[in-house]
Amino acid sequence: MIVSPESLNAQSGNPATEGPLPAFKHCGGRFDVFCFNERPAAVHFSKMSSSGEPECFGTIEVGAQMKQTTGPGEVWQTADLFGQPLGHFVFDDRSAHAIIISV
Repeated sequence: MIVSPESLNAQSGNPATEGPLPAFKHCGGRFDVFCFNERPAAVHFSKMSSSGEPECFGTIEVGAQMKQTTGPGEVWQTADLFGQPLGHFVFDDRSAHAIIISV
């Protein structure tokens, strides 16, 4: 059966203005998430290490999507192309989609 990314659970994002990123707490199996960039500019999508440093896994162009394998509790940061944090996602325990928007 083919599943559309849009039909997966929606993952809420957290704006960078809400304070520091949560601590990395990976636990459990791996799964895919789909991120859609609805901002007017490309964004970097980075996994946060246990020491709190972002590791860029890719750039999502305007109107594009990116498929990424992750695990429960992993923290993913979105940033502009200058490295300025825009927000973050913490994925639960299953495949989901996340929409990156302007706030």
